[in-house]
Amino acid sequence: MPRPQHSLAGALLGAAVLASGLEPAAGDTPFGTALAAELRHAGQAVTPADRNWRAFWGQHLGLWHGRWTRYTPTGSVMESFRSTRDFRADPSKSQIQHFNRYRYEDGRAVEERWSYNRTDHS
Repeated sequence: MPRPQHSLAGALLGAAVLASGLEPAAGDTPFGTALAAELRHAGQAVTPADRNWRAFWGQHLGLWHGRWTRYTPTGSVMESFRSTRDFRADPSKSQIQHFNRYRYEDGRAVEERWSYNRTDHS
């Protein structure tokens, strides 16, 4: 049987994630496994919303650094600035706080905040 091939892009993505210092929340298990077992034990089906929420926990929590670039409809750069996105969660894994911070070249700093919960946003 042929062995699976791994692409350079996949390897670099893996290296980028490891280098970022981000890792799953403490005590987290592979995607959906613990949640599925918990719901089955309670006699509930695992829904797409459950899988969506769990995927977010496994892939997005932490502090992300980047650069935002906004374009005009014709493709010209309108502006570009440094930014961070910070996703923090409560221990019960039912609430997420989302912070965006934008740092402009002229010294301005803008912050936006959102809150998400499993019931209303998944």
